[in-house]
Amino acid sequence: MSTSSTHRFEVAKELKGILFMVIGMFFALSLISYSPTDPALNAASNMQKIHNLCGVIGAFTADILLTIIGISAYLTTLLFFLLSLLHFFDRPISLHTRHLFFGAGFVVFLSSLFHLRFESIDIAGTFLSGGGIIGGFLGEVLIRYLNRTGAYVVASAGAVVFFSLTTRLTLQSIFLGIKKTVVWLATNFWKWCKTGPRHAPALIRSAFVWVFSTLQSIPAFIGKIKNWRQLREEEAENQKKKAIRIERPAKPKPHVEDASDDDEESDSKGPKILKRADAQQKRPVDAQLKLAKIGNESYVPPPISLLDAPEGKKIDIDEEALRKNSLLLEKKLMDFEVQGRVTAIHPGPVITMYEFEPSPGTKVNKVVNLEDDLSLALGGRSVRIIAHLPGKAALGIEVPNHERETVWLKNIIASSPFQKSSTKIPIALGTNTEGHPAVTDLTRMPHLLIAGATGAGKSVAINS
Repeated sequence: MSTSSTHRFEVAKELKGILFMVIGMFFALSLISYSPTDPALNAASNMQKIHNLCGVIGAFTADILLTIIGISAYLTTLLFFLLSLLHFFDRPISLHTRHLFFGAGFVVFLSSLFHLRFESIDIAGTFLSGGGIIGGFLGEVLIRYLNRTGAYVVASAGAVVFFSLTTRLTLQSIFLGIKKTVVWLATNFWKWCKTGPRHAPALIRSAFVWVFSTLQSIPAFIGKIKNWRQLREEEAENQKKKAIRIERPAKPKPHVEDASDDDEESDSKGPKILKRADAQQKRPVDAQLKLAKIGNESYVPPPISLLDAPEGKKIDIDEEALRKNSLLLEKKLMDFEVQGRVTAIHPGPVITMYEFEPSPGTKVNKVVNLEDDLSLALGGRSVRIIAHLPGKAALGIEVPNHERETVWLKNIIASSPFQKSSTKIPIALGTNTEGHPAVTDLTRMPHLLIAGATGAGKSVAINS
């Protein structure tokens, strides 16, 4: 091999070592400073300050590593440091596909070992799977077919084999290195035992001086810690003072019936209870049904008065009951270790939607997967959870009302969206969860899918 090619090989080897070192340091800093309040792929967070030492990328990296491979991610950083040292000590590792496969196999079996030992672990106040998604899957498969003891044996053997294939360090070389270290320590200890008594007075004197100087510096060190804690407490109090909203007396305004007035009043009592969309809906007028012109000009559409009129009085909104339901919802979610608060309530004729704002660091999937559990906890009522509300850091939880109102076809046809519709065949579907009339154009719908339980009236709706 020529001198130039040898030089290029040495430079490439050192660059690989530096690359592994940088990746290991980045992973280590990201994982050590992991905070559940930082932004992540599957977490809702309103925090503007990022606590991770590596910024947004570090926060996402730590969350992904802990979610996929669990706490074995911390040992994975040591693997990168070891690979870096092997490059510097003239034992480089080639980055071929098979070596990447070996490294992935080592991480997978290592994460399964952690799953077998720690099914869940508390990291920074958040419970995470010990082996992550991959370790949990492999660990459960091994337990199913080999029981826990056999799973330990297979996972340990797989981790050792793939570690040896990844680092090219055989068990013999590892044991020889341990043997050399033990022999070196024993030899030097024996030499010290022979020559130690001669220097014992000087060693004792220097040790005494060191202990005395250390004891003298302890009060100053304690004082520094107290000053640091005091500064932290003052900083926290200043942040609390900044966070307090100072309400100034507003100028008197003329009384206007608007939803904003109700929102301001509800701030002090709990979540905002918004007015229903059909709260100020006008009584349907028995006017002529407006349809597009057809071929026969002498045809007169039937009047709306032929349809049945709404019977009975509309059910009033019980704000106290809605607030109690929001507190019950928060309590039931707390039972499943999901913290947060209901910020707004949208009552409707059939369903009421509660805007739930989870605490920082809460996994969105964790809340969405609680649909069946919440349904059982709320007395068997079907619950639907909307994962993302547009423009809000909150989830939507739809709960059926105890007393459901009848949606009358006459109200939909007499509504403004239907009357002002410019389509040729407008179809009145009903109302949405908030009470808004749902009207669409039948000519643009090649297929119509109506969902509902057995006996809910799907066929009746189509035939009518």
